[in-house]
Amino acid sequence: MQTEGSEQQKIPSAAEAQDVLAALSSQGSDTTAAVEPAQAAGDHLSDESRVSAGSVPEISEKDDKVLQSSQPDASVSNTKKSATGSKVKDSSEVNENQPFQTKTGIPPQESSASKPATEANVHVKRDIEGENSQMIGLLGNGLFEPQAAPAPSLDQYTPRAKDANSKVQRNKYDIDAWKILVSEVQSGAMKHLFIEIYERLLEVFPTSGRHWLAYANQYVADNDKKQAIEVLRRGLPHCPHVDLWRSYLTHFTYVTMQATKDNSEVLKAFERAVDAVGQDISSNSLWSEYIAFLRSCKVSNQYENTQRMNQLRRAYHRCLQVPMHSVDKLWTEYEQWERTLDPNNLQMAEQIIRDLEPKHKAARVAYKERKKLRDAVQNPQFPGPYTGESKDKQNLKAWQELIAFERSNPQKMPSEDLRKRVAFTFNQALSYLPLYPEIWYEAGNWHGEIGDLSGEIKTLEKGISMIPNSLLLHFALAEKHEMRGNITEAKNIYESLCEAQPSSLVFIHYMRFARRSESVQAARTIFKRARKSSQGCTWHVYCDAALREYYSNKDPQVARNIFEMGLKHYSCEVEFVLQYLEFLVSFNDDNNTRVVFEKVLADENSLDRQQALLVWDRFVEFEYSRGDLSAIHKVEQRRAMIYPERQGSQSLAQLACRFRFSNLWPCSPVERDLLGIQSPDTASLSVQKSKGSGTSGKGESDSITKEKGGSSDKQNKSSSLDHKRPSVPLPPIPLAVQELLNQLPSGPFPVSPNPDEILSLIHQLIVPPQFYKPPQTMSVAPGNLIPGSQPAPRSSGGSKRGRGHDGDDGKRDESQGSDMFRQRQKQRFANITD
Repeated sequence: MQTEGSEQQKIPSAAEAQDVLAALSSQGSDTTAAVEPAQAAGDHLSDESRVSAGSVPEISEKDDKVLQSSQPDASVSNTKKSATGSKVKDSSEVNENQPFQTKTGIPPQESSASKPATEANVHVKRDIEGENSQMIGLLGNGLFEPQAAPAPSLDQYTPRAKDANSKVQRNKYDIDAWKILVSEVQSGAMKHLFIEIYERLLEVFPTSGRHWLAYANQYVADNDKKQAIEVLRRGLPHCPHVDLWRSYLTHFTYVTMQATKDNSEVLKAFERAVDAVGQDISSNSLWSEYIAFLRSCKVSNQYENTQRMNQLRRAYHRCLQVPMHSVDKLWTEYEQWERTLDPNNLQMAEQIIRDLEPKHKAARVAYKERKKLRDAVQNPQFPGPYTGESKDKQNLKAWQELIAFERSNPQKMPSEDLRKRVAFTFNQALSYLPLYPEIWYEAGNWHGEIGDLSGEIKTLEKGISMIPNSLLLHFALAEKHEMRGNITEAKNIYESLCEAQPSSLVFIHYMRFARRSESVQAARTIFKRARKSSQGCTWHVYCDAALREYYSNKDPQVARNIFEMGLKHYSCEVEFVLQYLEFLVSFNDDNNTRVVFEKVLADENSLDRQQALLVWDRFVEFEYSRGDLSAIHKVEQRRAMIYPERQGSQSLAQLACRFRFSNLWPCSPVERDLLGIQSPDTASLSVQKSKGSGTSGKGESDSITKEKGGSSDKQNKSSSLDHKRPSVPLPPIPLAVQELLNQLPSGPFPVSPNPDEILSLIHQLIVPPQFYKPPQTMSVAPGNLIPGSQPAPRSSGGSKRGRGHDGDDGKRDESQGSDMFRQRQKQRFANITD
């Protein structure tokens, strides 16, 4: 896997993870002594440790529900009086006699052990019991709302950091400047400002998992793991990265066991981790830690042990179907575990292994192709916008190929498992390419294809929150709403664009939407609003409004009025003038068309010389098709007076242009070149012969050939390619093909070869009576017979072959050992040539 940058990140080591697991293993069922103070307190908790109204900052209703959801059963919760005197459950208290509590429904053990809900307990539970939708990646529910970064403390910046900060102020995606700011923090020169720098950086690059991890490690270095957990918790919804989750689990496990000694909370954290990033190709370490944690959990009865074994088996079955690194080692570990689980029932274990083996083999086969595609993608250190460099385009293509591979379902997974795999791949792509509208649009379309219409809308909405200036995503979302009849939502999108990004394109599509969904009058109202906008009105708005009135509303008079209105403001825009003239020509209003031509050409301040020439050419073309011969000559003469390069009506070149129609010319390309006619049509003609015309002579057939300049360019390109192409000896041309080539006409061809003529020559070709035989010097593959060679004479000692057979001179004849082989090869070659 290719990565950018060399920034070193602190990832929890295997030793630290083992220490945490060892601490968990030491937690047996006898934990009541650790909570004796809480037991003695009972319902008489002190005001300092009681979570009630007025004693500590109030907990919102949402947080209260979160805390209540952490207890699987009401029997383990103690009761206490609230400020109003009523009894409420203290959901932060934990049953210490039941360390292994899962979502599988293990019955709790009765115990009077309880623990007061201190502020530390509340903090830990808020971390782990947040909404699941905020931890499933960028495609989850809710929009991204970055936390406001503090203002720069420039008086405390180093000179190098001040220079970098000025660059960031000009371009917030200046990666080199951000690298300098981060390096100043990591080097210690600005360590006291690490919160400010990282908050500012993550406001611009919220999906940069490396910097979320580096930010958290700064708190870990200051021995503040609670704040590190808070930082990681903020970054997890936007960065489906295994390293980020592993760091979160390590610190969260430590803090949780210190505060509550409740490993059920850690188990929930592990489950959420494998749900979030368990499909990653590098998630093998996470799965190994999850399985090790499940094995380390202590149980107090056979029922809990059975539940733990079932949960272990589910974990193994899930991870062994993921195409990831070292999945074969996990398979070996699972086989050993399954067979030693119940030695008296090996037959059942073997049956379970056989049932899982095909799915595991499919994962191993898919892993090879998945690894190849995953290694091709790059994980940028700063996930910024597209810069136009080839590496960015290649990285986008590599991600699209990986997504297409996962969508093809190479493992033949069920639809729900496939949905999770594809969603995870999209999440990963969006974390590294969050400012690429292509990925957001593809992700939204994928949701629509699988029938998740709400997910399609939410994905596009989140894409807009990440790329607020993307008109494409806004238009795509408005189109989705309109297709489903959500006119109000679509209208709100256009309104927001008109307020935030007023432009001609926005008003044009808003007018079209209003006409489709509301009425003609609504579109005209938006057109009136666009004309008053200082930033969102150009000649394009007038042109679109006029043409829509003409073609859609069937009101030519209103269309002409709009064009006239626009001509007052945009007579200097040659494209608008030509659009207006095209409208008048299609309207069959010849007199008014000539008036507009004269009006535009008479205004010397409206168009420059080159733009006016386009109008003159269009005027001449108009008279060719609508005017009489006298009018044609007059317009040609007037144009020739202003533009001498455009010859008058008495020239042969002008005559050729006058009698031309489309790409049909009354003269050959050679004659046009002689007359100096340079038409864009002749440069785009293909080298093909026009068949079935009949009425045109040699001039028309020649008119479809390429110009000399284009041919010369092609020859130059070909010669440059030949210069770069390595010289490779070509094989000899067979005699029959050479005879055919000799009878074919040699190039360069004045016209394209006639297939009928070629076929007639082939029919007339006389095939030689004997096939061509290769020359005697032609060699073949080593070990085969060389044509023309004669077998070595056989010795008088007989035809016996074998070791130790000598010739007449008493020495061994090396050629006799392969005599029979040579004869067989010679006979086989003779059969082929005959």
